[in-house]
Amino acid sequence: MEGLGLEASAVTTVVTYLRRCMYSPLAIRIKLLVAAVFLVGGPLSLCAQGPVPGSGSSEGEQSAAAKAELALTRRIEKAIASYEAVRDNPKKSAQRKRFLSWVGEIEDPRVSNYLAKDLKRYATKVTGEYSVSAIARLPRPELIPALMGAVKRSKSHYRVRVAATRLLTTFSGDTCDELLDLAAELKPGKVRSGLLAGLSTCDSVRVSRGLATLLLDGDHAHRLSMLLATQAARGKSKIDNARVRCVREGNLIVSATAWRLLVEQEHRLGERLTLDVFERIFDKPAPSAAAELVQGLVMVGDEDFFPSILRFGAIRGADVKRAVRKSVVRASKNSALIEFLIEEGLESESPGERSVAKILLSK
Repeated sequence: MEGLGLEASAVTTVVTYLRRCMYSPLAIRIKLLVAAVFLVGGPLSLCAQGPVPGSGSSEGEQSAAAKAELALTRRIEKAIASYEAVRDNPKKSAQRKRFLSWVGEIEDPRVSNYLAKDLKRYATKVTGEYSVSAIARLPRPELIPALMGAVKRSKSHYRVRVAATRLLTTFSGDTCDELLDLAAELKPGKVRSGLLAGLSTCDSVRVSRGLATLLLDGDHAHRLSMLLATQAARGKSKIDNARVRCVREGNLIVSATAWRLLVEQEHRLGERLTLDVFERIFDKPAPSAAAELVQGLVMVGDEDFFPSILRFGAIRGADVKRAVRKSVVRASKNSALIEFLIEEGLESESPGERSVAKILLSK
């Protein structure tokens, strides 16, 4: 009886009624049985007809969850369908990027799986950068392996590798350390250059510190390779300090390259280190070093070094010619240099120096 939800007093009453039935006349038995049935039937009927507390709200919650899941599924399908309708149309690259970005704004494992497949599909093309941007719309640590794969794959496009590297540095410190270890292990090549370019332009202090250590960890050839590979790094004190050391400790090409980078980025020690570089010039510089010297001296703009611009610029070599052409705009903004080129450069006895003057005056 207690299982039926009846109180102790009600149970006692029912038992008493049933006992009386055994010794009462038929008419009275009937009345007592009816009363007993009423006592039992009332609570039972209430149990049968009334809802279990909380059952209605639970069903409502389940219904709302089902509707939300259906709405999310439809949103995912619509976003993906919109993207796939234009993804292979070269004339709709702007729409493609926008639609894929909308896909990336949806937080769901199905979306993460789709973006991982999309990155793998287009990693070899510049449009694979759209996939990385879409992945970056939300924190997705589960896609670290997919991004790392794009970085390591030799056929990945340079811009995809750079973008994937930059995104990976926003995850844990362990991921940053893995990237730095990879950069240390790789031989010079397109995988390493893209990886280092991405590391050089990220915002991680941990990565900058690691790059500075890696830059100084090796011989002159290693340092030169690292200087060129990390030249996109700007305003990073750890890397700049490593460059200063390269100026003071390196051979001519290492010293000139590190100095040119510091001057180019208007580092406070850039101009002051010019003499440190010149101390390493004992003979006619190699074309690679001459190219660095030309660019750096034009940016420094010191009148004492104007003759050296002509001398180094006249050294034969494709690197030197490119350096002179790169310096045209900067030279055109220095009135003292312009005057020197007109009065001294164009009148030089050296055909090579006259050619340099003409090119620098072309603007």
